[in-house]
Amino acid sequence: SYGGMIALSYAIAHEHDDESRRMMASMVLSSTMSDIVKLYEAQWEEHVGPFGGLPPFVRRRIQQLSANDHAYQSDEFLVLAEHMLPLFSSRTWPPPDCLQASLDAATSVVNDRAFGSASTFVLDPNGTMADFNVTSQLHSIHIPVLLTEGAHDVVPPRVIDVLEDKIPLTERIMFLDSGHLSMIDQPDDMNDAIARFFDRVEGGSFLPNQGRYSKEQTCSLTSDSLKWSSWMV
Repeated sequence: SYGGMIALSYAIAHEHDDESRRMMASMVLSSTMSDIVKLYEAQWEEHVGPFGGLPPFVRRRIQQLSANDHAYQSDEFLVLAEHMLPLFSSRTWPPPDCLQASLDAATSVVNDRAFGSASTFVLDPNGTMADFNVTSQLHSIHIPVLLTEGAHDVVPPRVIDVLEDKIPLTERIMFLDSGHLSMIDQPDDMNDAIARFFDRVEGGSFLPNQGRYSKEQTCSLTSDSLKWSSWMV
């Protein structure tokens, strides 16, 4: 998601640079957003967003604790955060060593600087990414883009909808057994999907959007051709 935001920014900034366009023939965006504020709004949308779908007393308690910077290291908040991980980040439990090491080393630092808060549940105006919004420029990206997401993702589908709607050449895949980290939860499926995407881009057989994403628009990884631009694995 963070890497995808960097990729979006690069593709937009260098859209008219011929050399950069030759070097960037396509792009894979995994659970990425074009507007950080809209992401937070969608996450807390009642009954739909991943956090908004939590029991009301859990939502209220997270919001109460998140309003207090000193509560982030409290036993209660740490327990809540620990329980959120297998729900929305990675469905693989216990988390593999590589993921746990990354979480232990970087999570609080990234959150403090990016969101202006030690909590992933709160976006503070002082965060370096608090004003990230490139939605109005997505139309300028004219390379093929693969959009991936998990069915149990911390990034809600309507956030990915924006990318699919605004970027001219997209293909979209939902991994049904994944949270935010499909490369951890379904590594073989994700690697196969990305390889197929690159093969079709490099072979000149990539097709642009052919329809809105829906549960009926599915395709097997073993299919010889894609009838829809959006499918689920």
